[in-house]
Amino acid sequence: MPGDQERRRKLLEKKAAKRKERKRAEAKSAAAVAPPSSRALIRTAATWPLYECWINKNWQDVELTGGGGLAEIIVARRSPSGQIGAAVFVVDLGCLGVKNAYARVFPSESAYADFFEHLDQASPLGKADLNLVARVIEEGIAYAKRFGFRPSQGYYEAVPFLAGAKPAESHVVVPLGRDGKPFYVSGPSDNPKQVIAQLMRTVGEGNFDYIVHVPSSEVRIQEVIDREAAPEDEE
Repeated sequence: MPGDQERRRKLLEKKAAKRKERKRAEAKSAAAVAPPSSRALIRTAATWPLYECWINKNWQDVELTGGGGLAEIIVARRSPSGQIGAAVFVVDLGCLGVKNAYARVFPSESAYADFFEHLDQASPLGKADLNLVARVIEEGIAYAKRFGFRPSQGYYEAVPFLAGAKPAESHVVVPLGRDGKPFYVSGPSDNPKQVIAQLMRTVGEGNFDYIVHVPSSEVRIQEVIDREAAPEDEE
């Protein structure tokens, strides 16, 4: 029926727009500019009193995030002298787990506020409990491990900021995969062929779903710029 076809077309366009918005937010989050910090300073910052925790407001909405969900998390700690240490985690709940993470130390609350505003504009954030964000990260990692995906290298530097968290005490439902299967949506810094090959090896054809974006040359150039601006994982 013509009416059914038109409704289906509009639905597909709506979903495509949501996936595009997710991709844009992910790229901006990965490209957030923060000053590099020494490992020693970061280790010290992870012991400071908890300042605040944030998570993107739509992290549980698999439709809005375009797949199994994308959680963008900030855990900040404050020194007695006013420095702010912040750990950022980007958690793909569709199948990849912690795909990006890093920690930085800011000399003042105002410097941290500028950094926070950059992330908040990319993907609106809401206040969260430390136990909740730790649960999201923990479950995302455990789910990804089933398919052979490990956290990014930066995770091991950022995870000390979760000290004191009790993820088991949070009872919030964490959406994993989609429709009972891993669901992969390619991001700007992913290697889609590699991810799909890994899913083929671990769960087999037909047991996962995926969407791979084919960027235009303009988008590819922007992605190169974003990668150059993004904080890199330290060895």
